[in-house]
Amino acid sequence: MKKATRILALVVALMMVLSLSAFASSEASGELASEEVTADEAAELTVESIEDMTASSYATLDAVNTRSQDQGYIYVGYDVVDGELTSESNWTTDDVTEITLANEVEGAGFTAVHSSGAASDVTVTGTLVLYNGEDDAEGVHASDFTGCGAAFVAADGGRITLQGVDLTTDGFVRAAVIVDDGAVAWIEDSSIVTYGANPLTEAYDGYVNSATTSVMLSPPWVLGIQGGIRTVNILDTEATFVTVNSYLASGGWGVVSTDGCTNPYLYFIDSTLEILSESEGGMNSGWELYGYDEDAYGSGYGSYVIGACYQYYYGTTIEGVTFGAIAREGTATYASSNGDIDVVAATGEELGTVEGQGNVTTINAVIGVMTHSSEDVAISYTDGTTLNVESAAVLYRSSGHADIVFDEAVVNSNAGILIQMIDDDDSTVGMGDMTTMGFNTSLVEDAGMPSQTGNETGATDSNEELNATFTNGDYVGNLYNGTGYYAQAGDVMNVTVGEGATLTGDIALTETFHGIAYSEKAVAFAEAADGVEYVFIDENFEVTEDESEAVYIQFTQFTINQYYMLCRMENHIYYNGYSAINVTVTDGGVWTVAEESLITYLNIDGGTVYGEIIENEDGSLTIVPSDEVIPEGEYGTAVEANVAESTGMGNVGGSSEPEGITVDSTASGEAATDEASDEVAEVATEASDEDET
Repeated sequence: MKKATRILALVVALMMVLSLSAFASSEASGELASEEVTADEAAELTVESIEDMTASSYATLDAVNTRSQDQGYIYVGYDVVDGELTSESNWTTDDVTEITLANEVEGAGFTAVHSSGAASDVTVTGTLVLYNGEDDAEGVHASDFTGCGAAFVAADGGRITLQGVDLTTDGFVRAAVIVDDGAVAWIEDSSIVTYGANPLTEAYDGYVNSATTSVMLSPPWVLGIQGGIRTVNILDTEATFVTVNSYLASGGWGVVSTDGCTNPYLYFIDSTLEILSESEGGMNSGWELYGYDEDAYGSGYGSYVIGACYQYYYGTTIEGVTFGAIAREGTATYASSNGDIDVVAATGEELGTVEGQGNVTTINAVIGVMTHSSEDVAISYTDGTTLNVESAAVLYRSSGHADIVFDEAVVNSNAGILIQMIDDDDSTVGMGDMTTMGFNTSLVEDAGMPSQTGNETGATDSNEELNATFTNGDYVGNLYNGTGYYAQAGDVMNVTVGEGATLTGDIALTETFHGIAYSEKAVAFAEAADGVEYVFIDENFEVTEDESEAVYIQFTQFTINQYYMLCRMENHIYYNGYSAINVTVTDGGVWTVAEESLITYLNIDGGTVYGEIIENEDGSLTIVPSDEVIPEGEYGTAVEANVAESTGMGNVGGSSEPEGITVDSTASGEAATDEASDEVAEVATEASDEDET
């Protein structure tokens, strides 16, 4: 795709971003953003090549040891320090508060504007196209931890406002905006498309997929995504990022990332964040295997939540993403854009007030959010926020604490899953090269269920917990806790169905496996893909050699080229004896069991549960559908999680890296497939038809 095809894509993209800017409204303006300026009123950047420019040598932002430091310099169109151009800059105008761009620039080292120091407050307008030159196309010198090659950098208290900017970039980690250490970046009425590159086919020889900042050209594939660009990257301490009435798109990896940071604030107001599909120049979403619309999704996330960050979404659309967000540490709140929205910087400074357009936040994703190796995560879907997902609304990957709130939210899951807890694939994949923290390039899984292959972890005192609360809404779908296998601790799911909420679906302890419902198409895909091995699973969740008995296909091996198979699990209802689900139905909440649930504790206090409860000898509770109401009271024994201290791989900024009696409860467990019951699926379809925006 690189050169002819990508150049064509850039031309198409430039036409697209120019047309997209027409949607921008001048009504939503903050005090930080100034009035639009013309080329006659501002300095104009007209660089065609970086070859004749003076080299600037500002320090790397996070003192990260990266490849770009080998050159020891970076080319800058405008290097503004404390409100003045540096002597190393090519530009000599006295007025650097307003800069107009009208450019197409080649060269990996070129940065259009670098603003640093508290007195630097730069407004940028116009059009800019940046793409890597032939020598740098493979990402040899690329790094979005340094600002090298990013279009705009705000650092050390500096400020950049992009107003009415149309920007297109192409090439590995050629970010649109880097925000660092107390700086502020405000994007308004703008359209930004960053294509990145394909790390599986276009990276330099010897590139290793890794979580190490000095190596990264792409995300660790253990996240279940690939790509070569983060459109925006937030670094260091108390940085602030704001986007208003704007369009931001990434060719794969992420739209907005926080990384190596502490306490950043991010605001998304009446904007759109998109991961481009493969047909638009992005990465493969696995559409052929999973049956998606080919153009619906790419590979990557809308935002990354780490570093004790605060993220606020008002009337924003997130689409085309594998994950609406990946959450490691911090708070994210999704709401509508009704009324005035006050924007306060991470440093506490009031930046302005934006008049909201009254939009509902909408997330169109394969998975709504993934909590991964999390420390303390709090996610709230409120105020009409709508999640339209292919798989789970929430995917919890083991070893972390997460609080998830659904309040006046709408959730439409094609798989009928509201919450899925699984063990972390990081450990299953493992690392093959500890010097570069390079991940192995294949996942290998024993054929059959973990309970059949000796892969139950056993009791441990390091359980973590997910707390899920449902209020004020009608929620349809299943909740599964499939943790406690492959040497990872069993975790605890605490579910509360509260005031104004109805929940129709099953809540169940399970064991999980990487797989998909059987189809001839899925078999053909697995046969054609290099490095993929599989077995058939029958209705009793036993391995079978008879394809006519197959209900599922279990993928016992796949490679980095099938990265999208990670995070996609099938469930078998099963109690391993140490994972737990505690359910509380209170304050008028209603839970209606769909097929079969398996939990460890039920507390009905002022709420209603429709079902029949069976107390099993192992202490678990099986609940099956019934028109009868289970009497108020407590059943079973509540399990409190003994949360262990996080011991992740480590990341710059202090955050962890790069997730009656029934005798035999396992026999009573029918298949907990990723499809809800016919009744649940029907209700979900109706809800989707009514509420999809």
